[in-house]
Amino acid sequence: MQVSLLGFLRGESAGRMWALAGQPGFGKSNFLRHVEHELQGLVSSGSLEKVAYRYIPSQQVSPRFLAQEVVQAVGEDALVALFERLQRPPTAVEGTDLGRFLVKVIGSVGETAREHARFVARWLGGHQTYADERRSYGINAKQRLAPAVGVAYLRVLMDLLAEQRIVDKLVLLLDEFEDVQALRKDIQSEYLMALKGLVNAFNWERLFVVVAGQEAAFTTLGARIPSLQSRWTQVRLQPLKTTDEAIALASAYKTRAHERFREANHSRFLASELQPSDNDVKVLFAEQLAGKRRVEVTPRELLHSLYEWVEQQVS
Repeated sequence: MQVSLLGFLRGESAGRMWALAGQPGFGKSNFLRHVEHELQGLVSSGSLEKVAYRYIPSQQVSPRFLAQEVVQAVGEDALVALFERLQRPPTAVEGTDLGRFLVKVIGSVGETAREHARFVARWLGGHQTYADERRSYGINAKQRLAPAVGVAYLRVLMDLLAEQRIVDKLVLLLDEFEDVQALRKDIQSEYLMALKGLVNAFNWERLFVVVAGQEAAFTTLGARIPSLQSRWTQVRLQPLKTTDEAIALASAYKTRAHERFREANHSRFLASELQPSDNDVKVLFAEQLAGKRRVEVTPRELLHSLYEWVEQQVS
């Protein structure tokens, strides 16, 4: 998965949809948050350009929020830049509500362009808009925009953003896929169809998606929409079974935490050995195995014991 994402960001390969499956405590959310943090760092430093990304928590699980989060990933500033630079709408949307909207906003600048960007975010996200607003933009539809139409319009905007060299790649990180099962059946189906429509609209061009959740959710929901299931590649997070795996996980967290400390404090100090030591990790891992009477430990359990160890040392 990581190789696939790097290839996408470098422009060497097409987008993909990955299903990251694992039991509670296996680190699914941590993985998505880590990817989000790394993307944020690369974009902020200028090492990665023209890439939009968004971590979408389970609270945003609904067809409306899916479209809204995509718009927010692109960002208001990117839309403002598009309206300022765009000279004419594409012929593919002539005669549509989006086409008429673009005709109205082309060439707008400053706060006026920003107001247009805020409206299109509400409109494409399926939020309530007012008749006077829609009329001023030439939008004929009287109802909230359907997710399927919003997704198609989003693809058009992404193509325009890419043509103007503003944003040409989009990474979506959807967490806790199992929460979709808690939705009413009709909303559940609408959400899954919206997600499928998003994937189909982009057809792996400019879009990379990682969906994290419990394995049973992918089995159940995938069976409901087989055409969506066929689009994702599933990988499974595994528990920690050996001391080497425990040490590798602890070392990764220690190293990254030390890097963040140095960055935040503008420090050149580089510790020769980070604590807890590998031997401490071995002991804590063995205690977890003995206490649980199992042959494996979840990453959450190990990290919790490491946190408690650190608290004891500094208290």
